[in-house]
Amino acid sequence: MAAANPFTPSFGGKPEHFFGRETLLTRMREALDGADSPDRVLFITGTRGCGKTALLERLSLLASESSWLTIDVHSTTAVRDILEGLTSQTPTVSAKLEPKISALGASVSLGEVNASRVGSLSKNLTSALLARCETLGGKRGIFITIDEIQKISEADMEQICAAVQMARRKGQPVALMLAGLPGAKEKVAAYQGCTFMQRAKDEQIGSLLVSETVQAFTSLFALVPDLVVSEDTIWAASAMSQGYPYLVQLVGYHLVQFVRDLYPVGVIQVLPEHVSAIAEQVYETYRNDVLVPSTRTLGDESRAYLAVMSTLLDDDGIAATGATAKALGKETSQLSTCRQRLISRRLIRSEGYGKVRFALPYLSRYAVERAKDTARPTFDEWKTR
Repeated sequence: MAAANPFTPSFGGKPEHFFGRETLLTRMREALDGADSPDRVLFITGTRGCGKTALLERLSLLASESSWLTIDVHSTTAVRDILEGLTSQTPTVSAKLEPKISALGASVSLGEVNASRVGSLSKNLTSALLARCETLGGKRGIFITIDEIQKISEADMEQICAAVQMARRKGQPVALMLAGLPGAKEKVAAYQGCTFMQRAKDEQIGSLLVSETVQAFTSLFALVPDLVVSEDTIWAASAMSQGYPYLVQLVGYHLVQFVRDLYPVGVIQVLPEHVSAIAEQVYETYRNDVLVPSTRTLGDESRAYLAVMSTLLDDDGIAATGATAKALGKETSQLSTCRQRLISRRLIRSEGYGKVRFALPYLSRYAVERAKDTARPTFDEWKTR
């Protein structure tokens, strides 16, 4: 039986194998093992498919391995889930937690809270967190992760910020990791009760380093004993993926499936031409899963900017903002808001004064395709004349 495909291109789930982000992981190890660090409160933001959820899961695993109590929750039920995590993971040496906290007039021990009572304790998150910090047992601290932070309600986020801020003010070992789309930090930090989050780091992630990408393909292909993958093939796959985590998974997955379908028996030599053969399949999937949703809410001006910019790229993939504005019949200053909006959404990025480049792989191709698509004739031409 052939070995399982080690590449797992799925959204929102935990990949079978994690790769890259070594610089951030090293920082996090230091933050967990040493004294208090700014990295203990961190936003992880990026566009769809850049690996936010996978990184959040990796950080949680790292914290658990470092003997921290980990609580992983989803944004839509964050306060409830944090309370459940605080009250369900009591140390074996202490069956009940003190002090007791008051909920709806009743005195309830944290160690006795069940799911049906959690809702009544939402205003006591700070008390619950502080109490749990006093009963860590063999744990070194409390490590909380929240995914899709842009979906969290203002009221819930203010409760969480208040609890974490108070715990850190008291010198308690509490870490908070938040993952979300571009702009999530600005949204959260603007909440009235979350202004202290303005000082939190925003770890903006995107493509992996070239070395990390090559290593990812090398190590994962090595897990498939019936494949012999040349160095040229690994470089071709890396170039196609442009280091974007979801594309790394897509390229690897489709490449393994393609050569196995082509040669169902025996050891398979995987060649660069096999990488070329899967290009359109990879692009179509990536386009539908990442590019379409990432640009769905853009206005006509932003779409036009991307389409024109795509036609003006130099050999280094850079476009001049002045040339883009001229092609659109406008002054550069007239498009500053549009340009900044695209930068804020991390669809493009600045490359110095008067220069921009695309921040998402293959967005330039998609922008041109969509511009042509919208220029197609209407059904009015079919009317009988």
